[in-house]
Amino acid sequence: MTRIFTQIDELRAAAGTTMGPTEWLTIEQSRVDGFADATDDHQWIHVDVERSRHGPFGATIAHGYLTLSLCSYFLPQLMRVEISGMGINYGLDRVRFPAPVRVGSRIRRLENAKAMKVVAVTDFAAIGYKVLLAVGVQVQGRPAEHVAQELARLPEVFSVHVVTGARDIETLVALHDFDELHSLLLRDIAKIKGIRSIECGIAAEVVKYNFEVAPIS
Repeated sequence: MTRIFTQIDELRAAAGTTMGPTEWLTIEQSRVDGFADATDDHQWIHVDVERSRHGPFGATIAHGYLTLSLCSYFLPQLMRVEISGMGINYGLDRVRFPAPVRVGSRIRRLENAKAMKVVAVTDFAAIGYKVLLAVGVQVQGRPAEHVAQELARLPEVFSVHVVTGARDIETLVALHDFDELHSLLLRDIAKIKGIRSIECGIAAEVVKYNFEVAPIS
């Protein structure tokens, strides 16, 4: 619901309160291509779909400044100022891009404690991934953190967690089809030093894959 302000004091009093979240917006390739044309930033990770499938992110990604510019789209969903006069864009503080936004992801905006959080949720099917795997890794003879860092560099790996219990590392892996599974396990993961064993489970149905909070700092 859009919050309406009619007095300056109302704006001051709203500092530190939560507004939103907004509706989701899917980042499509056509939007990224249009931004590339407008800014003359045609780096292949943004516009070359085929090459990006084999790149570090597994798909094309939105420009960081495209994501930032969508503040103009999201802000009217959060608030409207009905005060006589005009306002201008003064600037931004502490803008960071902590994670890439893949084409096919959905984003929305949340205002909380005077900070903007842009949340991205990947729609795996939209970017061509048909197989999701939960991979558990046991480590021996090497710090689990070091093994996890190497796993995180693989473009097929979407998340990596160092955990306690029967496994040392848990990962979420996305593949375009089952033909890629053999080479991933034997060519890529199995060759990382320190891995003692691998347990792999296929995600038959994704019930929830949703990050509601994105870090600011």
